[in-house]
Amino acid sequence: MNRCNKGLCQAVGERLSKANIVESASSVHGFLSGALAINPVLPYESWFEELLSSTDNPVRENLFDALEILYQTTLCQLHADDTSLTLLLPDEEVSINAQTSALADWCHGFLYGLSVYGFDVATNDSGDIHELMRDFVEISRADVMDEESLDENSEKHSDEEDEELQSALLELIEYVSMGVMVVHTYFLEQEKAIH
Repeated sequence: MNRCNKGLCQAVGERLSKANIVESASSVHGFLSGALAINPVLPYESWFEELLSSTDNPVRENLFDALEILYQTTLCQLHADDTSLTLLLPDEEVSINAQTSALADWCHGFLYGLSVYGFDVATNDSGDIHELMRDFVEISRADVMDEESLDENSEKHSDEEDEELQSALLELIEYVSMGVMVVHTYFLEQEKAIH
C-alpha cells in the first residue's frame, strides 16, 4: 500500500489549517515530493519558506517540526532502494471521491514542486518523463462531485462497483508512486551527466 499511515494525512491537514495554509496535506506532500525529486539536496528550510511564501500571515507554531518529519521521511523514501514512494493520502475509510480528489491534489502539488524548482512540464520531451508528466496533469484535473451533489444526483454504487472503483484507484496510486521514482531517477541521472 502506498499511503502514509492512518491519520497522518488528517494530522498534517490540521496543522496546515491552523497555520492558515489552504492547500491540502496531499497537495503539500506532492509539492515536497516534486521539489525533492528535482533537487534531492534541497534544504528543508528553503522548501518550508517557499511553501509559506504564498500564504498570508502564516502561523509557524508547530508547523515547522511537523513538516520536517514529513520532509525527512520523503527524502529517505526517495533515496531508498524501494521502487515507490508512499503518498500522503487519506485512507480507504473516506469516500472514493475524497480519495480521488486527494490524489488529484497530490499530483497538482507534485507538478507545482517540479515547476518551482526549474522543470518545465509543458516543454519537456524526454520520452517516459513526458508521458508521465502528461498523465500526472490528467490526474491532477480529476473532477469529482462534492459529497452533497453526489448524494443528490446519483444512485448508490453496489458493493461490487465500489470495490472496482477502489481497485482502480489503488492501481492509479501505485502508478503515481512508481512514476515519482522514475522522475527522481531521471533527475539524478541528468545531474550525474552534467558532472
